[in-house]
Amino acid sequence: MQADVSAAIAARYQDLKIEWDVDVTAYPSIVALFEDAMQRYPELPACSSVGHSISYRELDTLSANFASWLQSDSGLSQGDRVAIQMPNLMQYLVACLGTLRAGMVVVNTNPLYTERELEHQLNDSGARLLVLQANVAETAANVVSKTGIEKIVLTEIADLHPMPKRWLLNAAVKYIKKMVPKVVLPNVVKFNDVLKKGARQTHTPVDIALTDLAMLQYTGGTTGVAKGAMLSHGTSLQTSCNWMVFLKPSALRQKARSSCSRFRFITSTRLLFRCIRCARAHTPCLSQTPETCLRWLMPLKHTSPPCFAG
Repeated sequence: MQADVSAAIAARYQDLKIEWDVDVTAYPSIVALFEDAMQRYPELPACSSVGHSISYRELDTLSANFASWLQSDSGLSQGDRVAIQMPNLMQYLVACLGTLRAGMVVVNTNPLYTERELEHQLNDSGARLLVLQANVAETAANVVSKTGIEKIVLTEIADLHPMPKRWLLNAAVKYIKKMVPKVVLPNVVKFNDVLKKGARQTHTPVDIALTDLAMLQYTGGTTGVAKGAMLSHGTSLQTSCNWMVFLKPSALRQKARSSCSRFRFITSTRLLFRCIRCARAHTPCLSQTPETCLRWLMPLKHTSPPCFAG
């Protein structure tokens, strides 16, 4: 029965001219795949958010700086858990890839979690560090004292934008839109300060195997408490390679943008996978953080992405 199903799937893939067998052993880890992409396409835009883009070269540098800080100043060791709670921002890619490059485990955390849900996930995962966007910091402020979180890296929406746009956007969100709650958080360090400190250190590459844990991706908790699915580097690599194969025969290759909506990509594992596969397919990744559907649709007039995921 299983052989018949596999044969039918293989035949359908062949009809679509999509490779059936994917060699995931070509890379020792998801980090190696990403580093290969960043070396091949350094000048291409990796992602765009709130009107600004960063290239794969910049993503390489920024994520290495974040990894350096984790290795030298965070007090964490290889294999420790780092929770990331933010929507689809460029900072997510930097923090997530930096965590993986330091040999640590990413714990994707839903920005819409209630206090009970967040407390459970942080304790269940054993996270010791939380990378947090200021807009959603109120819930974390109420529960971190009940968890094993030792330090918090706090970021604002435009932290990776150039000055003065960074200051103007962050000020508008905080003081005009009043979207940033006034909270008191323990042991906080700002995201950009982390990158500056990391830039003064040297990132030390770590040995990572396909069987090593890359991420803890939690379920929705609709049938009880949320449970963490253990995603190895091999599993993550398989996911990315499958999508790269799927994109190969399409018109997306060499020219297209993939647009990611905030609404369903609350936990951003798939954003990371999409960025990886877009890099390998020579395809920039467009990350959006809309406040309304209309505002989100406006950039699509200029980028014309033929592929939408959300």
